[in-house]
Amino acid sequence: MLGVPPFSKITLRNSIKGFAKPDDGSYEEPCLTPYIQGAAVMIKRKVIERVGELPECYFLYYEELDWSIRLSEAGYTMWYYPVGEVLHKESQSTGVTSGLKVYFMTRNRLIFASRNRKGVTKFLSFAFQMLLAFPKTYIMFLARGKNDYAVAAWRGVRDFVLKKKSY
Repeated sequence: MLGVPPFSKITLRNSIKGFAKPDDGSYEEPCLTPYIQGAAVMIKRKVIERVGELPECYFLYYEELDWSIRLSEAGYTMWYYPVGEVLHKESQSTGVTSGLKVYFMTRNRLIFASRNRKGVTKFLSFAFQMLLAFPKTYIMFLARGKNDYAVAAWRGVRDFVLKKKSY
């Protein structure tokens, strides 16, 4: 996708650094994209009827990535078309950093791994999330005096574990 690098199969993260580039005219050609952006997407009703709606279990974050995988598995391709312009003010619902964002990002990475990873990749993804990413995030927030963010991360893990069977 333009300006968005692929997500790691294990960490379920990507890195924007060094990837996004200024508009030098290369965005003027339609091209395949691995993911859709929910901020601006057009999709035929028959596709939704076949693949299903965006998964509600996420609420915020990762639902488009999950849906993109479902679309790909159903044989659809996703395209970027440069025929319009949308201004997406990212993180307006949650804030750039907030307890709400920390909670949903933490929980939803685990939901995504649960729904979309299999075998060794699933094991490694959960191991990364639970043994590296979560402890690092939790300790970092505590060290910076952001106790409410640490609690939000903890609640994200807790809620995933307690409700796992519903995903």
